Amino acid sequence: MLTIFAKTLTRMVLPKPRRLPRLSTITAQTAGSDYILPWLPSPKPSTHGAKPSPPQTFTNASILKSITTVGNKSPKQLLTIYSLAGKQPGFRHDYPTYKILILILAQKRHNLPSVLLLLDRMRRVDFIPIGPALLLPLLDVYVSHSDLSDESLLGKLFLSAPIHEKVFSKLVNLLISTDRIRIARTLFSDAIISKFGFDIKVRHYVDLLRAYCDKGEYQSIHEVLDVMAERGSAPNVFCFGALIDKACRRDGVNGLDFGFGLVEQMRRKWDRNPDVVIWNTLLTGCVRNGEMERAEGVLKMMEDNNIVKDVWTYNTVIVGMCKHQSLKDGVRVFVDMLEKRIVPPDVVTFTTLIDWSCLRQRQKKMELGIFLGKMMRLGIVPDSACWRIILTTQSISDHTPKNYHNFSF
Repeated sequence: MLTIFAKTLTRMVLPKPRRLPRLSTITAQTAGSDYILPWLPSPKPSTHGAKPSPPQTFTNASILKSITTVGNKSPKQLLTIYSLAGKQPGFRHDYPTYKILILILAQKRHNLPSVLLLLDRMRRVDFIPIGPALLLPLLDVYVSHSDLSDESLLGKLFLSAPIHEKVFSKLVNLLISTDRIRIARTLFSDAIISKFGFDIKVRHYVDLLRAYCDKGEYQSIHEVLDVMAERGSAPNVFCFGALIDKACRRDGVNGLDFGFGLVEQMRRKWDRNPDVVIWNTLLTGCVRNGEMERAEGVLKMMEDNNIVKDVWTYNTVIVGMCKHQSLKDGVRVFVDMLEKRIVPPDVVTFTTLIDWSCLRQRQKKMELGIFLGKMMRLGIVPDSACWRIILTTQSISDHTPKNYHNFSF
């Protein structure tokens, strides 16, 4: 009885033990499933024999898209993208990537060291020439918004990226055409020129001088001319002629005064004798501004300096006399031209006289026949402009010269 009571009490107090399944049964039930035993840690997936994931690859298009689409990247992030792409075997950055990256870095707090580093790698590592399409907007960013002086900035840029003479000329022209003459003049400073591998020619200065002449900054012109003299690049006759013509066309009498002063300095300071082209340019400026007394003074100076007058000289004086004084004065110069026989008249000479005497002064009866007869004797054939004046004169004339239809040219 005691034994039966003990077994009954044990069944009531202690739970019935569970019977564990066999291992073969568990394997059969969990085959092909994600069954995990509760008392074991989660198994890690096996990598034995699996292929490693391919590394991230960069292309110039993906770099350009990453740089331009996200505008909040820091300079460090931009340079990281550039560096990761450069570590790929055989990869080279292209020009658009460099241009966008450099300009963005320049605009982000004007990061000059990073810009100089990229310019250097662009030239030495990827063998890409640095042209004005990159330098011009880069200069614009720094000069417009940076606290650096123009000279120090440009010196650092050109020290890291020397350029060719043709690129320098184009860069100067672009700066002048965009009305940045001050920056263009900085390119001619001693600190910048010392970085070049070529000598600055007179033709490089001519564009700068013309730009100052267009603005009427004559004092700046004299300063540039003094710098040219110090460096042994004395201005030639073409340079002086271009400045005189620009000044006379733009500034009237003030430009004419500048032209006379420039001719005087040309003779005394630079020991250069003006040729007939310079004197004709000055003479044209006098006629254009109605300064006929000064024009006669130019003729006197030409004679004093033994300058032989050409047909342009006489034609210019004849136009000025007919326009600002009288037809008789113009005819007087024409007669002097024939008597001295220094140079024969041309078709422009007769066209001018026919225009002023026959068409504008309405003295058509005699003068037209005289001038046409003289042209025939000298063997000068009227050009299209001359014929237009002749036909216009005849169409409004009441009388036609008797011998007009007998001319054979």
